[in-house]
Amino acid sequence: WSWASRPEAPFSDTVVVATNDPNHETVRLVLEERSAVPPVPPPPTPLIAFPADSAHFSVGDTILVAWQDFQACSPIEYRLQISRNAAFTEVVCCQEFVRLPGLEVIVDQGDEGPAWWRIVPRWVGGSTGLPSPARMWVVD
Repeated sequence: WSWASRPEAPFSDTVVVATNDPNHETVRLVLEERSAVPPVPPPPTPLIAFPADSAHFSVGDTILVAWQDFQACSPIEYRLQISRNAAFTEVVCCQEFVRLPGLEVIVDQGDEGPAWWRIVPRWVGGSTGLPSPARMWVVD
């Protein structure tokens, strides 16, 4: 038997197998490409510590947003998202990923009304996981 594969794709999904016997036909085998490394599961969903759902704040307040940190199991980054609606189709603030279990949010003029927020986890430099369940706060 002789083996050949397409040179442009050394790990291609098709391998041509040919015999040296002219009376045999060339056989084409289709192989599945497999990774030697199993897929990485998503990072754990953050558990919110505070503020409580439906908390009230005023312009000028500093809100401490905190969640359970999973750094002990692996390097995880977190992103705070704030939206004007529960569906997060109108995100008004999206913090860059940080490796901290909390952030301070300063309430500015124009932030009045309800806002929904959640925390999105991500492996450092990798894939994101499911966000925390959304919570709401109201700025009076």
